[in-house]
Amino acid sequence: ELAGFGMIASQVLIVLLSIIFLWYSFWTFVKARKRDLGIYLMLGMKPKDLRKILFGENMLIGFVSIFTGVGLGVLFTKVILIVIQNLLGIITGLRFYFPTLGILLTVVVFLGLYLLISLIMTLRIETETLSQLGKSDETPQPLPKTHPLLVVLAFMCLAGGYGSLVYFIY
Repeated sequence: ELAGFGMIASQVLIVLLSIIFLWYSFWTFVKARKRDLGIYLMLGMKPKDLRKILFGENMLIGFVSIFTGVGLGVLFTKVILIVIQNLLGIITGLRFYFPTLGILLTVVVFLGLYLLISLIMTLRIETETLSQLGKSDETPQPLPKTHPLLVVLAFMCLAGGYGSLVYFIY
């Protein structure tokens, strides 16, 4: 019962973090292409058509990332099983498990997320915003540098979270 609750909580957390990440990445994608989108508008493209292009590009990225991620996940699952079999000295071999329900759930949830976020974000791009895309003369800001101490702190927080989960279970 407790393990089932933990699995559901982790799935909800993954979906929430994915929403935040996809939302941020879509806006970063639009900001990085600000000048290009402005040029399309100056050449006579309608804002409605530009929204369709942005929606289509985002959905294409979503399809490719979902199916690549699922494929690599299944492939590396088999590789990890082989490594574990060799480390533990198991002669008979570990049976490969193809998680059909998990894969289906992952594909459906992430397709829904990509569809929802793409739809909301393309509708939020207003005509005034689109008309100002090519007029930006601001210099691009440099990428923030990652401090090594923050990376170590992030890994320590992850380890602490998993450690507290193991402690809680026992």
